[in-house]
Amino acid sequence: MQEKPVLPIDRLTNGEFGILKGILEEKILSEETLGKVSKLYAIGDPSTGSPCDEFHPHSFRCVYYYHPTVAVVHRLLNEIVRYRAIIATVNELNEG
Repeated sequence: MQEKPVLPIDRLTNGEFGILKGILEEKILSEETLGKVSKLYAIGDPSTGSPCDEFHPHSFRCVYYYHPTVAVVHRLLNEIVRYRAIIATVNELNEG
């Protein structure tokens, strides 16, 4: 079994974490903020999980994660993206 990787978020100082916490408490998370969170948890980095052997776009469903927190954050980021797409479609239909 592979050891849990050290994530970038594990290396944050208290000051840096305070700044991140403030950003995450905003009412609307920007794409930039979501990108920062993705980088802090090394989403998609081979050191944090291994995808299945099938040839398709891999998602949290087919990745074996070495760090459970990465799995949870990856799923949350996917849900945010999915709901944003739904809201955009609803707004588009309401305008038209």
